[in-house]
Amino acid sequence: VLTGRGKDTIKDNLEVEPYYTSHDAREPVAFIIQCQDRKLGHATDMGLVTNEIKQKLKNSHVLLVESNHDIEMLDVGPYPWSVKQRIKSTVGHLSNEACGDLLANVSHKNLKQVVLMHLSQTNNHREIARVTALQALGSHRPSLDLAQQDQASPLKEV
Repeated sequence: VLTGRGKDTIKDNLEVEPYYTSHDAREPVAFIIQCQDRKLGHATDMGLVTNEIKQKLKNSHVLLVESNHDIEMLDVGPYPWSVKQRIKSTVGHLSNEACGDLLANVSHKNLKQVVLMHLSQTNNHREIARVTALQALGSHRPSLDLAQQDQASPLKEV
């Protein structure tokens, strides 16, 4: 049973640590999952990347990160103004640029995989998200995948 408060240890020393995110949902959280010497950082449903979040995600071997929207596409897209404002707010979703800033801050030589998640089908384009992430990662190039909304991602070894 996961309590949502601090770290929970599960069989074989699997640790799941929820952490607070800034999102307009009831008790929004993302997760750090550690087992043996591997760390997976999960960061979705957040409108703001705090220093605490950057610290939580540092030294992850795998990152699952929200790259929800392209700011320009959202601005000119079909959503009502109120929805656009909510998405861009500190309790909304991460833009490609905010995702890139996060990746630039937490990337390190042992980061092996990055999966971009929660891409908007209306206000984003997969290639824009990919290029923004690659630019943020600089010369360090972990495996980069983009999750699909309509199908499961393939299993990968961590």
